[in-house]
Amino acid sequence: MSKRKLPNLYEFDPGVRINRVLLVGCGGTGAQIGRMLARLVYDMKRKNLYAPSLIFIDHDQVEHGNVGRQLFTDGDVGQNKAEVLARRFNMALGLNIEARPHMLRPTDFHDGQYHYSRPGTLLIGAVDNDAARRLMHDHIRYVAAWIDCGNHEHGGQVAIGNDTTDWLRERESWTRGRRTVKQVMTYQPNGDRQYKILPAPTLLFPELLEPEPEGLSCAELVERNRQALLINDAMAIAAMNYVHKLLMREPVQSFVTYVDLTTNNMRSVPLTRENLRRHVSMQKTMATNP
Repeated sequence: MSKRKLPNLYEFDPGVRINRVLLVGCGGTGAQIGRMLARLVYDMKRKNLYAPSLIFIDHDQVEHGNVGRQLFTDGDVGQNKAEVLARRFNMALGLNIEARPHMLRPTDFHDGQYHYSRPGTLLIGAVDNDAARRLMHDHIRYVAAWIDCGNHEHGGQVAIGNDTTDWLRERESWTRGRRTVKQVMTYQPNGDRQYKILPAPTLLFPELLEPEPEGLSCAELVERNRQALLINDAMAIAAMNYVHKLLMREPVQSFVTYVDLTTNNMRSVPLTRENLRRHVSMQKTMATNP
């Protein structure tokens, strides 16, 4: 009897210790991620492990439609979402989460100090606008990894990456005086079977940089039963699985996780050469042939 061949798995390791987590967006998905982040950091501190600092960024105020649908109460209405969550978790768990009640800015990535090597900042995007994602895309060199959450009515995807370089490059070779040009993957593993860089979420899903069509907000869609009530919770769990592995220095062996509440399914794409090539090739084709 032949043995079943195991997938040729690789690991993603940015090669730096995460010392700061930047959560952008504190609405439906972001608030749930913030809650889990606070719990994780509290647990790490309790175990005397090195824990990163937390920064919550959001310019929105709590509205009546957010109550019950997101982690807010009637008493929070009119207050800034990032400040409400930071204050709540700080008081409950004795943490020191910093709230920044404004739209994402370039200085949020480096705080005025430019790094010549990739710093230990983990960026988590939980926004639904292309402007913020464009800023993340353009400043990815200031973060160790970017985890982005994007969802629709009953599902979505969570992607992780840290580089916006074009995924293909040309390699020239000569055979008997004859020149051959071959396209190869930019992203290559090292001898320890690790990827230090992976394509950014915006390379895997180019539509993330496209303007959202005019319409109802996520909270309004939920309120009108056009978006699953628990989709934000499911997206947050998928994202926090990546966060937990990075902070605990555990192997990260996938680069995309798909969530589908209609089938109650959460499926991660294993990090193999074949899957990576297939995925970026598919997205490249879709982007050039809409």
